[in-house]
Amino acid sequence: MHYKQKKKKKKTFNKELLEYIYNFRAINGYSPSIRDIQTAMDWASTNTVRYNLDKHMKHGYLSYIPNRARTVMLTKRGQELILKTG
Repeated sequence: MHYKQKKKKKKTFNKELLEYIYNFRAINGYSPSIRDIQTAMDWASTNTVRYNLDKHMKHGYLSYIPNRARTVMLTKRGQELILKTG
């Protein structure tokens, strides 16, 4: 007998990442750096951070000002997501 495996729905967001950025901005008044995020998320490289930030921006949870440091922020959609699932 063969059993069909259920397909796992891919998560399009990392709630922990969004909450970290939201809380960091609320406490400090500015956004975390790529290295701050890498350390907080315990990720091996800054490329992992960049990949996740880009993914969240593509889905509309984050935005930033190009070519400016420490400008990543949650969009209204991102804020609603963490507050709704909080």
